[in-house]
Amino acid sequence: MDRIRSTLLALVLHPTGQHDLALTAAEALAEGLDSPALREVAGLPLRDDDGTRSLFLVAAEELGLPVPSAGTQGRRRIELAHDREWSTRDQAAAYPAVRALLGAEALLPLERAFARVERDLRKTLRPDGRLQPVPVDNTGELLFFVGLGDGASWSGGRAVSFHTTETQLLVQVADCLSETVLEVWREQWPVCRQHDRPPADAHECGGEPVWWCSKGQHVLARIGQLTADVLLPRP
Repeated sequence: MDRIRSTLLALVLHPTGQHDLALTAAEALAEGLDSPALREVAGLPLRDDDGTRSLFLVAAEELGLPVPSAGTQGRRRIELAHDREWSTRDQAAAYPAVRALLGAEALLPLERAFARVERDLRKTLRPDGRLQPVPVDNTGELLFFVGLGDGASWSGGRAVSFHTTETQLLVQVADCLSETVLEVWREQWPVCRQHDRPPADAHECGGEPVWWCSKGQHVLARIGQLTADVLLPRP
């Protein structure tokens, strides 16, 4: 089942790529999984086309795996990927499908970290700011960029691994957000009122996730509790 699930993730994250669906189905049958559509996919030629993808998704449904429902945008994105270009909005929109495949509980720590860091963004920089996890496959490892708004904009320099402690998740998300703000909005954030630039870094200090002013060598605030009074006023 893990191979089927991994292939579904690959289809969600790389819909324009080529995937060995018939081979995956044949290996799943050899491991003891079985369904009518799975047998049909296993008997198809080794090609990746829209018809094979549609049938593979049916097989996954027959096996009880969560996949985008028929007729939804997510399903069409997987099935018809060869007919269109892949955009940044498509990548951001893949998160609900990834969440369904992994299970909401598995991504709950990640979502809590995003919510806490978003609180800092709203309180000190953009009151209407929103963050969106943007999934990406990094040579087999699932990572997440920190997207702004609907997730269409993010920095590709750093990404978040959700296989870590909640403290490190907060540090990673905050660090990625600071880089994204600089790259997308051209602002250095957060900047210590007392010591000015460079902007504070996200660090783990004494087991706590904090914004750390490297110039003054002090904690600016805990991540999730940042306030405007400790930051340099914006022009």
